[in-house]
Amino acid sequence: MEEVVTPTGQRMIRALPKAEVHVHLEGAIDLADLFEQARATEQVAPGVRA
Repeated sequence: MEEVVTPTGQRMIRALPKAEVHVHLEGAIDLADLFEQARATEQVAPGVRA
C-alpha cells in the first residue's frame, strides 16, 4: 500500500500538541447521561455516594 504521509509529515504530526481528552469531554456530555452510563456500567463517580 502506498504511504499517504511522508516521513517529514509524520514528524510534524507527532510534534503537534496532544488534546487532553478529559478536559474536552467536560461539558460535552449531559450530566444525566453521564450518571446513567455510570449506573449501566456499574461505575462509581468520584465524590458521589451510591
